[in-house]
Amino acid sequence: MRDLDPSTLPPDADLLPQVAVAMATLAPRLCSDACRDYHAAWGFFRLYGTLPAVARDHEALSSKLSAEVQAGRTRILVSGAADTGIPAYAIAALDAAGVEGAVTVVDLCPTPLAVSTWYAGQRGRSLSTFCGPVESFRGGSVDIVVSHNFLNSIDPADRTNVARAWHDALVPGGRALIFGQVRPEDAARERRFNDARTVEFLEELRGDHARSPHAPLIDWPELEQLARAFAESRISNRLQSEAAFIDPMEAGGLRVVSLTDHAFTLAGTKALPQRRRICLTVERPA
Repeated sequence: MRDLDPSTLPPDADLLPQVAVAMATLAPRLCSDACRDYHAAWGFFRLYGTLPAVARDHEALSSKLSAEVQAGRTRILVSGAADTGIPAYAIAALDAAGVEGAVTVVDLCPTPLAVSTWYAGQRGRSLSTFCGPVESFRGGSVDIVVSHNFLNSIDPADRTNVARAWHDALVPGGRALIFGQVRPEDAARERRFNDARTVEFLEELRGDHARSPHAPLIDWPELEQLARAFAESRISNRLQSEAAFIDPMEAGGLRVVSLTDHAFTLAGTKALPQRRRICLTVERPA
């Protein structure tokens, strides 16, 4: 992974080659049309460092989750999982604290659930999964919900329903950690990559692939095809203000505990000054 200090490697970094290959293999069989190109390519984007994803929030994810686990919140629900990234941080927090705890992963697609289950086994753990919208999750009481770059995949009109689902999954006093980016300069709904950014992204990926010791895992023409389909089809619902995060949570019955800014872990990340990475912590009232 490019530009990444070894001290800030995500917990699943050593297994990313296997995860990337597994997702590319599983996606054609398990994914729907809506996410097949995304999941088939995503593991390689992380492996080659072109889209570091969770690695950008490494310090915040590690510290926030560790603090909650140390406070006794050890039953963790991961709400939305592109791959093994967030489940890996949940497992790492439990391992660091030396507690058993429990991890449940909810996602619309079986592919990230399958690789997360495999990953947990590699770490000597098991986890529970639920395939479907989090609004349908009825898995019982959890202490902490973790959501990373999830709300931008949710229509603004549906965010309160998501907050209610988190509220109902949490025990009284349980918390949700919501990681995301405030993007006031962007349209409320737009392609993640415009035409110019798609060209730039493909060139970056080509270089990262060529330089990687893991380049033999996938031929460039195949990866280029997957990456182009990903870039041309991804739509994001941008959160343009703090209120876009906070209002649905309060409407769903959750109380704001804190909203903190944090810097990108990667020094080389291309982030505009007006964009902010935040973690919103909310709580189900006791």
